[in-house]
Amino acid sequence: MVRNKGHLGLFNLAHNNITGSPDEAWNRICREGQVKEDSWVDDLISRGVKASHPDDGWVARHNDPPYVQFAYPQFKSNELSIGDLIALGRPDGYKICRVIKIENPKFSFSRGMEKYYFEEVKPKKKRWWQRFR
Repeated sequence: MVRNKGHLGLFNLAHNNITGSPDEAWNRICREGQVKEDSWVDDLISRGVKASHPDDGWVARHNDPPYVQFAYPQFKSNELSIGDLIALGRPDGYKICRVIKIENPKFSFSRGMEKYYFEEVKPKKKRWWQRFR
């Protein structure tokens, strides 16, 4: 599994000898964000999600069906296949989707940038009497 640790590691390497209030505050903010993302990723993995990617320009929603190319995933299983669950977004807002088709690139410059076509998984609505429990 590939797991992106974000920009925190590079930031700490570049700024570990600098002291001062603004730098300490920035490091704290980055650490808190990384902890939040790590716990979110752990939660997704425990729920059976195999990959996650920000919902940005690498997600082609204009296409029918829409697809995503995992250019910089938060995490991605090495064995992502049709029927697997993926998450699109960030910890503060995301959607769970199911892979319905995988298309390999036709050109050599785009190797490793498979298109994962998906459909959004809608949460099941509870019946009116179940909502009161």
